[in-house]
Amino acid sequence: MTAAARLDRTLAWLNEPEDAAGLRAFRSLFGGVMVFAVLRFLAYDWDQSLLAAPTFHFSYPGFDWVGPLPAPWLEVQFGVMALAAVAVMVGFHPRKAAALFAVLFTWAELIDAATYLNHYYLISVLATLLALLPTPAGFSDRRGSVVPRWATLCLRLQVGIVYVYAGLWKFDGDWLLRAEPLRTWLQAYAHWPVVGPLLDSDLAAHAMSLFGAAFDLTIPLWLSWRRSRPVAYVVAVVFHVTIWLLFPVGVFSWVMLASATIFWGPSWPRTLFARPTEGPSPAPRTRPTPGWILGLLALWLTAQVLIPARFLLYPGKTNWTEEGFRFAWRVMLVEKTGYVLFRVRSQGPDGRITERRVYPSTLLTPLQLRQLPTQPDLIHQLARHVRHDAEAAGETAVSVHVDAFVSWNGRPSARLIDPTVDLAAQPRCLGPAPWILPAP
Repeated sequence: MTAAARLDRTLAWLNEPEDAAGLRAFRSLFGGVMVFAVLRFLAYDWDQSLLAAPTFHFSYPGFDWVGPLPAPWLEVQFGVMALAAVAVMVGFHPRKAAALFAVLFTWAELIDAATYLNHYYLISVLATLLALLPTPAGFSDRRGSVVPRWATLCLRLQVGIVYVYAGLWKFDGDWLLRAEPLRTWLQAYAHWPVVGPLLDSDLAAHAMSLFGAAFDLTIPLWLSWRRSRPVAYVVAVVFHVTIWLLFPVGVFSWVMLASATIFWGPSWPRTLFARPTEGPSPAPRTRPTPGWILGLLALWLTAQVLIPARFLLYPGKTNWTEEGFRFAWRVMLVEKTGYVLFRVRSQGPDGRITERRVYPSTLLTPLQLRQLPTQPDLIHQLARHVRHDAEAAGETAVSVHVDAFVSWNGRPSARLIDPTVDLAAQPRCLGPAPWILPAP
């Protein structure tokens, strides 16, 4: 068979119609979780405390221009975001609603890198895909509408990438051999009656670590196999709800449980909720998909595979340097505590060189202050901001040195940043940072 014939056969297979019920159900479940997520964000006033309140925002490279909208437009942004999530849930112009939600949610996510969470990134990814894929409209459909096979396949691959990478990163000495950071986290529940001593044991920490790695690596396969699917989903529910109860993961567990349904058969909602009055479905038909659309989706999925692997471009241990850590599905791998102090040297009008200390607590909000000490790129950004403020106040020959110490997964505290380097003078780039000291 020629290459052209194989390509034609592959395209024909990808364009084969299948029941749209499964994709519609996922879209509705995802939209429902997003309605809850946005309302929860507003209920806790996080739009103000996390996004509007900071006088300084940590930015992502290339997105320095993104910032919070002025009042009252920030509230309007979240209100429209909630309405877009409702539209996604009920299937009212779902692709347009998903696109609107993706833009507004991603904008909020990009305002401050200190608020980064894996599931925020996942939400942006899934919402973008729902905007691009032929997402069926309506809340239910008894007429048997169809979508091309590649639509649900794309979502399965995307969710599978998340699970597989989350499992691969757990094949690490800390996770498998030392049961860290689970051992440290579970100690917080030692006071619970009955189960507390069990959770605080080495056996529980190691068992949960091993199970977590095995679950992430294999659950897409168990959910895809019809015979194992019911048991696999029960295990997934127990796993994700347990994680939600024990650790502050927000809506991550519920997003993953909604996403798990995409591995089921395309007709599972119609089978599960079938009514005797429903008539036979019409002959399925789909429009041929242009090859360039499939090419773009292939590039999307390729990028989703390569972005988490970019840590190979950086020296050192990723869990220490955090270079290549974000957007890589490194879930629950590290527990860090740290301390940061900035030493600012400058020349006054009389020519005298002085040195003063700047404490981050005077510049940041509580959330930013918690994230700063363990993330070198945030420390670098704040050092540049400190120099900018000093120069704006009339100081000259300003240099900023940092004393940063971090304890990582139960290890003794060690220096994170080279204290001899003028950190504010270091360029901001995507390459390796030579001023990050090796892991202990």
